Formats: sequence, C-alpha cells, structure tokens
Amino acid sequence: MKFRLILPITVFLFVVNVNAIELKTSVLKVLNSKSKLTIKNRINLARELDKAGFYHSAMAERIYVLQAARRYNRMLADEVGQASLILMNLDAVRSMASQFRSKINSFPPSLKAAVAWLNFRNGKIKSALKYLPSPEALRSINSKQARYRALLLGGTINYAAGKLATADRYFALTSGIDKNVVDPGWAPLQRARMYYEANRTSATSSQLGKIKKSSTAWYPGLMVSAWSAYRAGDYNLALGQLMTLRSPYLVNKFNPEIHILEATTLYELCYFRSAQQSLAEHVKRYQGVGSSLEKFKSQYGSSLNGIKRALKYAKNSKVDKNYRLNHWQLIMDGVLADHSIEMISKGLDHLELEQKTIKGFSTNLRNSSRSTFGRYIKFMNNAKRSYAREVQKDFSRRLKEMSRSLKESREQYLTVKLEVDFKVRDRLYDNVRPRIKKVDYDAEVKKGFEFWPWQGEFWRDELGGYYFITSDVCGRGEVR
Repeated sequence: MKFRLILPITVFLFVVNVNAIELKTSVLKVLNSKSKLTIKNRINLARELDKAGFYHSAMAERIYVLQAARRYNRMLADEVGQASLILMNLDAVRSMASQFRSKINSFPPSLKAAVAWLNFRNGKIKSALKYLPSPEALRSINSKQARYRALLLGGTINYAAGKLATADRYFALTSGIDKNVVDPGWAPLQRARMYYEANRTSATSSQLGKIKKSSTAWYPGLMVSAWSAYRAGDYNLALGQLMTLRSPYLVNKFNPEIHILEATTLYELCYFRSAQQSLAEHVKRYQGVGSSLEKFKSQYGSSLNGIKRALKYAKNSKVDKNYRLNHWQLIMDGVLADHSIEMISKGLDHLELEQKTIKGFSTNLRNSSRSTFGRYIKFMNNAKRSYAREVQKDFSRRLKEMSRSLKESREQYLTVKLEVDFKVRDRLYDNVRPRIKKVDYDAEVKKGFEFWPWQGEFWRDELGGYYFITSDVCGRGEVR
C-alpha cells in the first residue's frame, strides 16, 4: 500500500479569536493619534494588531512598511515569514519574494521556509528544496507555532522528494515543541507512514502510539496501524483497528478500502464466510457511489460552488435530494475530511471575522486612519482570493483522489472475492468446517485489555481501540 501524501503545512492553521476590546484600547489609540505615524510606530502598530488577533491586518501593515521604506528589513521579513507559516497567506509570500528577489537567499529561516512552501504548493519540489532551510536553522524560529509548521513543511517536502532520512530529521525535531500546538499528531503520522513504507513495523507502531484520539491525525493513523499490523502478520490487531474504523460513529466516513482490508485479513485467518460478508458490506456501502461522484464532479468540480456546498453541509447537514442519502454523506465526508480543505476554510472564516470587525471600527476613525483600515481591507480581499484559489486547487485534487480510491477498491474487491469464493467452494466440496482453537482470555485480560463481550473481543484505550482475540482456523484446524 502507498499512502497518499498529505501536505501538513496546509493543515495546521492556528485560528485565534479576534479581540475587539484589545483593538479598541490599543490599536485605535495609535491610529487616532494626531502625531504622524513613523515607521517605528507602524512596526509597533503591527505588533499591537498581532496581540489583538488581527494577523492579516498586522501582515498588511508590515508589508506596507517594507514597501514604503523601499529597503529590506530582516526583522520585518522574519515577522512576515512567521505569520505566513501560521496563516498560510501565499499572497504575502509572493509579495516578499517578488519585491526582494535578490535577497531570497538571505531571508530569515521563517520566510525562506514560507517561500519553499509556496514553491511546493505550486508543484516545484526542486525549488522548494533549494530554498528550504536546514532543520537546525528552522529551530531558530521564535514562534512555536511557526517553528512547528516549518519543520513539518521541511519533512513533507523531503518526503515527497524521496529523501526519507532527511525528512525524518525535520519531523523528529517537532517532538520537543509538540505540546500546545494545533495538532501534534501529524508529525508522528507522517513518520509512521515513512516507516511503514520502509517496512519498519516496530518504528511505525511507536509513532502511531503518540497520536491522541483528539487529533485529526487519529483516523488516518488507524488505517496506517491496520495496514502495519496486517503486514506484520498480527491479524487480530489489524481486525481490531478496522473494527474501530467501522464504529457506528464513523459509519459515514469515506474509506472504501476498510472492507477490502478486513476481508483480506479474515481470508488470512481462513474465515472465508466472514470475508464474504465484509465484501458484501463493501458492495452495500459503495455500489453506485462512483457514478454519484462523477455526477458531483460534473456539477461542481470546476468551480467554488462545490466546496461552498460542502461547507454549507458541514454546518446544517442538508442533503442534496438529487443524490442518494448515503452517497451524499460519503461524498461530503470525503471532501470535508481533507485536512487542507478544512483548515484553509477555517482561515477564510478567521479572515472574514477580522474583516467584518475592522469595517465596523473604521467608521469611528479620522480620515487618515480610516484609509489605513481601508488598506487592510484591500489586503484581506486579495488574501481571500488567494485562499479561494488554494482551496479550489485542493478540492479538485481531492475529488480525483476519491475517484481513484473507488476504482482501486473495486479492482481489489474483484481479486479478493475470486480468491475467497474459491476457498468457500473447496470447503463445500471437501465437506469440512473450521475448528476454532482455544484462546486464553484471562491471559489477554492481564495484558491490559478489558473484556468486551461480543465475539471474543477486547477494548483498551489506545490508537485503534479494539483488539480482536481469535485464532486462525487454517490447515489442521479444519475437521470433517
């Protein structure tokens, strides 16, 4: 199995609350002052805006100062870089890279990392590697949030370039700063994916054990865990992870490979009838979804209306009556579960709240100060268009991934079904049935599992939750 490469730098958007009171008491005092705003005062103004949670406005002020001064300022460049990593503001990065092109190689680590991110998002991996600072250089970034994301970005770029050892160096350095950041689960998830692909089962499990259930990395981490357990031959653990994924609370999650992997695992244990049931469940859940997805792509795929429709569904769960209920739910989950889409959308929400608040205060300002707020609004309008372009790009990518996933699962279904049906037929011809071997349940409980009274399973609070306790019924386990 090859895991889809997720771009975590587009995932960890740090959304803060806009503090209108803080804006009134500090920023407005500066803006309403009769004294002319000097560059020094404007730098302080940007920092006051930061404190109030008006990050886009603060970014606009810093870029204005750099443009007005017409000369490079490393301190301001660093602050723009850190804010860009937190806000995913590609416009600000483009502006800096364009205005100070000759200075890019001397940019501070935060801004160079943002430039690398910009190139990576545009598919220019070689350029991203060129501008990306070393892991040690990124450790000098002051903001913990920006530093964490820069390291995640560095790891992801190298992962995509096939430089796994270097990628691991970036990811490893997040471990000392992974508390109180937006989602520390993504660094261990990316490391687990790399270790899985390198067939390092123990290392994979070690990283997955660091992911908490509150993390958005938990669900994809379960699939890595299930595949890793299957590869290691621990079919009980694989079934346990899959059982968690098939929980009633997750019934509408778009993940067609769940039933295929479950059937394959049951096949390895010679539970052929149960494997047939898993395959039948796959058909029940996903039959016709491919056609509905193509219809959705035709209807929404080339415009922003599709992502707007999905975001609206996330708020009110309103189903499009032109689609079957479970088809619509699966398609919506497939789109909304994409972390890049989710977090960019949150960035848009934060920007719109900031913009609305700024507009409300600007009516109480002097004309000169009102023009400053007008400049912030213009900057945010450009940023909004940038966010929209990025989320549309991710939306189109995600729809293609979903189509590919459905096609691949269909091909896998046919292959597994053929094998399972042959085995069931052979048993019928030979008139044999499986003999279930005894399992020492007391011993399993002592390992830390609590008894879960349903078909011999156990539960414990860890990634995956369930552990299926059974034994294979292959070979000599069959009797006439």
